[in-house]
Amino acid sequence: MSRHTSEVLATVLLLTLGCAEEQDLQNPYHGLRAELVGCYALFVAGRPLDSTYYGSSPQVGLDSLPLRGNLKSAAYRVLRRLDARGRQVDAPEKTFTSWAVDSLTGTVELSFHNGFSGAVLTLRPAGHRDTLEGRIVNNWDFGPGVSDRAKARAVRVPCP
Repeated sequence: MSRHTSEVLATVLLLTLGCAEEQDLQNPYHGLRAELVGCYALFVAGRPLDSTYYGSSPQVGLDSLPLRGNLKSAAYRVLRRLDARGRQVDAPEKTFTSWAVDSLTGTVELSFHNGFSGAVLTLRPAGHRDTLEGRIVNNWDFGPGVSDRAKARAVRVPCP
């Protein structure tokens, strides 16, 4: 192989790698954050989360399993709805809830959305390592589209 050909191949390789890095920034990696797996009590405005937020539950279990049949992305994982005592609300095969992490921003999304309507929490780690803080909104497929915006908090609790 001639020196010219080698230089051209090296240049093409460098340009390709440079473009790949830019592409990664446009599509952030959503890897599993194992330290987040576990159970959490959810609070809105200092009170336990209630049915004001469509499809939600006062506690959740964040599982490491990928969401089956997920059309959004492989980044979404199983979120189990739990009642105030930590008991599972739904049969495992009937769940529509999910959770994901944006590893670039550290943002955790808990979604109770069923494809039409539902509550979504957008949280980030707070000062205490077992606490996430952020916002919750109700998303609707009709009317105003978004309602009931409020501050939210997730605090780690023992899993049953």
